[in-house]
Amino acid sequence: MTDRILLTQPHTANEAACLMFPDIAKHFDAFWERDSSSLSEPPKLEILDLSDEFWALSIGPLGRPQNPTVYDQTQFRRYNPDQGIYEPISESAVVGIIVGNLELCAGYLPPDLKFGGFVNLKNRQRLKSVVERAKDLLLVDDGYFHDRKHLHLACQNGVLQIDSQKFYPTDPDRPVRETLPIKYDPAAKCDLFTKAFLQHILEPADIDLLQRYCSQILEGINHSQTILVLTGDAG
Repeated sequence: MTDRILLTQPHTANEAACLMFPDIAKHFDAFWERDSSSLSEPPKLEILDLSDEFWALSIGPLGRPQNPTVYDQTQFRRYNPDQGIYEPISESAVVGIIVGNLELCAGYLPPDLKFGGFVNLKNRQRLKSVVERAKDLLLVDDGYFHDRKHLHLACQNGVLQIDSQKFYPTDPDRPVRETLPIKYDPAAKCDLFTKAFLQHILEPADIDLLQRYCSQILEGINHSQTILVLTGDAG
């Protein structure tokens, strides 16, 4: 693999791809290309094929850090900045993202390129192998997602780390698949629940116990390894 230099006017298809995805270009070429001109003809560049690895990585964190796509062993998930979660997407949608990346690159291709070969590579049948390669290169396990991580509570506006009380705004580098249907507000009070309701039927120690147990339900992990039994008069 040859050394790459970022140029304002690319002379090859790989230099054009390097402008769009410099972090990936450090490791892979984007295209197989050649100079197809002869002595009697002006210079002509021709793209022979795509690099599956390059274009598979172009949809992931290296290529699209603001809205990356990953593969969670069963399906692709793409980060939605508006929702702050990694949403499931179809393989057809993945192909569409790759095509979009190729079209972005097309705006930087040198004018002496034979565009026929480039256009032919954007067909969905060819891109299926790129999608299959993406399943390997963008594979993550359950531990990657913070909504199932110990002492982490995923809310609509970010993740609360319960033990330290630190709150982290939504971020693709702090991945979650689902959130509670609420926004975290450190100043919020539950006076109606604790004072207007629980205060009249429970002792302070029992209210504290109930809130602690409910916090385990919110997190989805039974840290105390106990069950809660409520007794008393009906209603």
